[in-house]
Amino acid sequence: MNSQEYQNVLQDNLLPFINSFEGNEVIFQQNNASVHVSRSIKAWLEANSIATLEWPACSPALNPIENVWGWLVRQIYSQDKEYSSRNELKEAIERAGHELTPQMLSKYIHSMPNRIFEVIKKGGNTIDY
Repeated sequence: MNSQEYQNVLQDNLLPFINSFEGNEVIFQQNNASVHVSRSIKAWLEANSIATLEWPACSPALNPIENVWGWLVRQIYSQDKEYSSRNELKEAIERAGHELTPQMLSKYIHSMPNRIFEVIKKGGNTIDY
């Protein structure tokens, strides 16, 4: 995904979502992928008055979505499953995605205070998550 494509995603999805919180302060969190920190995206966020959370580089332990990706990969490739086509893999990803529950996502999100504590305790170094 390039910066323009990412900006389109933000325009079509993030902006309406943030606007639904009328009057409440919203801080947007994203990792430091190059597309997220490009000049054009920073300018777009600023032009749309979207505050972002400062985030350390290379910090997957501080991003609950990494747990979701890990879970999906384990589901998709359980029992050493192999796929013969891109479509077959896509269907497996979609099936696994439908198995994600709000409780699973909540568990990953609620693990954040402990993760932050561990990162601070280790002086900003990586942690197991």
